[in-house]
Amino acid sequence: MGGTKFPACKAMMSYLHRVETILFFVAATRNADLELHLQAGEALSKLFFAMDRIKYKRLWPRYIADMHDLRINRPQTWEELHAGHISVTKSVIPFVSVGADHACEHLNKLMKIRSGIIGISNNANVR
Repeated sequence: MGGTKFPACKAMMSYLHRVETILFFVAATRNADLELHLQAGEALSKLFFAMDRIKYKRLWPRYIADMHDLRINRPQTWEELHAGHISVTKSVIPFVSVGADHACEHLNKLMKIRSGIIGISNNANVR
């Protein structure tokens, strides 16, 4: 039998490790935790290389480096992000913060329902 006695178990642990990395990143966003965001982001960077995600493996390390650079070059911005403003929080309920992109999509959806922004180009008075 050469190699590992349980190859399926090793593959399962690898899968669970990838899922755990993604869940840590989600938890960082939900808790507005900058330190966890950066740690999980560095772990995600390794996954992007392993999965050959070309755009992410090229841009993500730059993002992480820029975020770390904020601590030295933009201390006020770093303090704001560290204070929990890395995510959008609309409630005092824990673990419900969302990323800025998610919050923007939610606002776009709210504008489109009940004639919010739909049909705006057809109405000359509204334009």
